[in-house]
Parts: sequence; structure tokens; C-alpha cells
Amino acid sequence: MIGSESHSGHTQNISPIKERILAFVDIQGISKRVFYSKTGISRGTLESKTGITEETLAKFIAIFPQINISWLLLGKGEMVENNIKRAPPKDKCGNCEVLEARLKDSELIISALKSTVEAKDELIAMLKQKASDQDNIETSPEKRKIA
Repeated sequence: MIGSESHSGHTQNISPIKERILAFVDIQGISKRVFYSKTGISRGTLESKTGITEETLAKFIAIFPQINISWLLLGKGEMVENNIKRAPPKDKCGNCEVLEARLKDSELIISALKSTVEAKDELIAMLKQKASDQDNIETSPEKRKIA
């Protein structure tokens, strides 16, 4: 196991689950850069001496459904399942359709707001012109003679 000295003098090791993920990545011939990019896991997460989060495990399992969960968590059995019962995800985020719909709605709202701003800008320009014209009438020589 890879370890490092902590301040108290005890060796702190990488989580066995992280070691198994690193072994899987190595056997698959995937570079760490590609692995982190493909899974969305933060770079360096697997090399850090901290534990592993559920989110990291979920991301790994979602991208590599062929992994044997018993092997991954307990070190028992084969690394890869022969009969994959879990269907691979359709997309990386799992809810991309919802996010795409929200994005489309947001784009429509932004477009409508831009139109509203443009219309208000035109109204402001028209009112400024009207006020300027009114000022010109009040300060014209004919207006001064009447007063």
C-alpha cells in the first residue's frame, strides 16, 4: 500500500477502494487524465489520503458499470462482472433532458427580457427627445416674448 507519515507518526494509507479503482484504471489502460475527465471526478481525488465519497463512487460506477461492486467495495470476487445486470447510463449526467429543457426555458426568458429592455430603451429615448423638445419650446425666443 502507498502510505505517508502523518504528524502523529502513524502511516496514513490510501483507501483500499481507491487502490482498487486505480488498479482498474491501470488494467484498462486508461490515463488518469482521461479517467478524471470521463468520470467528472476531481483530479487527484484517488491519490489523496482522504476517504472516498459516495458521489465519487457513484460517478465511477455510472461510467464503468462492468465493475464488480463486491470487488470494488470488499475486494472479493473478480474485478469485472461477466454478466452486467446494470444498464449503462444513457448520458453522463443522468438528467440531461431536464437540464436541457431548463436551459431552453432560460434562453426563452432571456430573449423575452432582452426584447423588453430594448423596448424600454426605445421608450426612454423617445421620452428624452420629447423632454428635450419641450425644453426647446420653453426657451425659444417666441416663448420669452409671451411671458
